[in-house]
Amino acid sequence: MDRAVAGQPDDAEVRMFRGRYLVEERKCREAMEDFLAAQRLQPRNPATYNSAVLAALCLGDTPTARQNLQQSLAINPNQPQLRALMQQMGL
Repeated sequence: MDRAVAGQPDDAEVRMFRGRYLVEERKCREAMEDFLAAQRLQPRNPATYNSAVLAALCLGDTPTARQNLQQSLAINPNQPQLRALMQQMGL
């Protein structure tokens, strides 16, 4: 995956894929870096913010998770699962 990102550093989907893998591997900081890069590349894509929520929670950073949830909902308010997650987390 690192080679894919190196070969396509401006591909948000590649960054998101690697970031999700890194979260699963508990490499949360590295995952957040990929998700932030994806946000810069596709700032109107709510999935980039949803993915950053996972990395933020993995890091124990609730304020950043909340911020990314809110940004995702600002882009696309029709996300009932995300709203449910916010309510469940007390955000």
